Amino acid sequence: NGGMVLAVSDEPGCHSSQNEQDTRFYARMAHLPLLEPADPQEAKDLTRYAFELSEQLQLPVIVRMTTRVSHMRGAVTLDALPAQVNRRAPFRRDLARFAYNPGLARKRRKVLLEQNRIARDLAEDAEALNFVVGMPPTGKAPIGILTSGVGFNYARDAVTELDLAGQVAIAKLGFSRPVPDRWLVAFLSGVDRCLVFEEVEP
Repeated sequence: NGGMVLAVSDEPGCHSSQNEQDTRFYARMAHLPLLEPADPQEAKDLTRYAFELSEQLQLPVIVRMTTRVSHMRGAVTLDALPAQVNRRAPFRRDLARFAYNPGLARKRRKVLLEQNRIARDLAEDAEALNFVVGMPPTGKAPIGILTSGVGFNYARDAVTELDLAGQVAIAKLGFSRPVPDRWLVAFLSGVDRCLVFEEVEP
């Protein structure tokens, strides 16, 4: 009855690994929610949120980082721990949930699709996780950048270094799967052109 969070670090560029695994494909294949932190504070905050989300949806949740986030250092503000740590009911035998045979899997797929609908609604409303920076007050920008994870940091640095403030709006996906379609459409309708900046695969 507790939450289950899978924390992974994909490695664009193969600095110390043999492949450039992209866990976003596993999340899509398994219909699991995916969160992508951009810095140490978000890594902590999103992990805590991932446990809450996992318990709410009764699904594992993936927290996907990449090399630069995993090797990053920074100050992290900690929250108070819950007063009662052992607050979940004991494990209950539930074959329909935990022991899949084809018949149970077919029935459970309906539950999984409903859990994903709820997760998509949560992603649509996750204003602290999915947000836009740099959008002019008019609500229109010549250029938009859509990114997640450490790509958000790179995009902000580039906009600052190239002195493009007021011309570029950056949309950051922290809760990137299920894809918040309505949120994306709202962002895209406010930009003339959009660059999608991501690691590794499109």
